[in-house]
Amino acid sequence: MSDIPYLRIVTSYYKIVQTPTIHNQFNETLVKWDKNTIIQDKNRNYLSKIPKYDGSICFPDHINFSKTIHGFYNTYSPLKHKPNIGSIENTLKFFRHIFGKQYELGLDYFKLLYEKPTQALPVLCLVSNERSTGKSSF
Repeated sequence: MSDIPYLRIVTSYYKIVQTPTIHNQFNETLVKWDKNTIIQDKNRNYLSKIPKYDGSICFPDHINFSKTIHGFYNTYSPLKHKPNIGSIENTLKFFRHIFGKQYELGLDYFKLLYEKPTQALPVLCLVSNERSTGKSSF
């Protein structure tokens, strides 16, 4: 993203703001902004520096994410965490605990969620009569 916190989608101007959450994190939000206010705050020449888009789309991609897709602004927010090289033994233990006999299916499901987030998948329902199995934590 450029240093300019504004963008124009079709004929409307927006300011990219970081909205705080109750968990002391931030979500990127587009706030509609008046063209005349931008001119008052900056100047008329500043408008020519604002990136322009033909429209907006939501296109999730965790591997090759881009904010611009064929002239459209991608409103999807990428994952903040990136995979690191290292041991995943605790994660695998958790997956074994949660999925039990369907361990491989669970791994496949989450691999698809990460690598192909637009692919339609069945709804995941964790069911157990036992307490303290980790369903809610998961």
